[in-house]
Amino acid sequence: MRRCPNCKREIVEGSIFCEYCGFKLKRSKKPLWIVIVVVSLLIALVSVLLLVFGLRGNNSQTSPGPGYGAVETQSQNQYVLINANELRLRYGPSLESDMLKKPDGSQRFATRNEKFLYKGESSDFYKIEFYDGREFWVARKYAYCIQGSPGDDWDTERRIRGFVSDFSMMSEMASGTGSNLVHQLFAPKVERYHSSQNETVDQVAQHYAKYDSVFGVYGKHSKPRWNTLSYYKAGNRYIVTYIEDYTIDRYDNSKPSIFVLEKHFELNSDFKILSVYDNQLSKSTK
Repeated sequence: MRRCPNCKREIVEGSIFCEYCGFKLKRSKKPLWIVIVVVSLLIALVSVLLLVFGLRGNNSQTSPGPGYGAVETQSQNQYVLINANELRLRYGPSLESDMLKKPDGSQRFATRNEKFLYKGESSDFYKIEFYDGREFWVARKYAYCIQGSPGDDWDTERRIRGFVSDFSMMSEMASGTGSNLVHQLFAPKVERYHSSQNETVDQVAQHYAKYDSVFGVYGKHSKPRWNTLSYYKAGNRYIVTYIEDYTIDRYDNSKPSIFVLEKHFELNSDFKILSVYDNQLSKSTK
């Protein structure tokens, strides 16, 4: 029991006024150790909640790349479809990032209707997996991220798309540099190279090297229409067709320089060319 400090009589614990003399009483303070325990429990509870929700967040994304703020969401059920021509592939999610270059130093671009596996994104860029497995970035405003698989047999399709991309780049290059790529894209024995039969890869490279000087060409531009790409397997070979817009820069502007070509390839099981010929759909001058 508690005593009134004024009349010294016993009063009920917690009273505000003395029931005998009416003296106003001060409330007793709780012991300091109780306050410390309560505050400590509250701090521990908040820490646990922050840890739980932090772990949940880390399950859906990994740490952002340095300086990029990239969200590395991983999904095999999404792909990126390009919606622009001449879209540069970059090493990082910024306009200042170096462009993707082949060992020969040439720049690489993505073209309308090309598609790549989605690997993540930043505020302005999508992270993609290129055909050979390397990862690069494309600007989001020129591409779509689509839910679903990019193809029933993506492993085969990516190999064929990689071949078409490399062949188009080879077609654009100067004859000397392009001839080096011939050995990467053609089989050692070529059954048909346009009108020639049973060529070796070295003979195909010689044909290719002669082209520019014979026709007075100083520049070439190859643009596959990716929405026309089709392929199927016949035995141990792949039959590949697509339509290509092919433009050449001639010294003689009176000769045809704009072509629409239907490309036909037979590839072996290593995706190297056994046969190639073109069906010319149209031609015109600039």
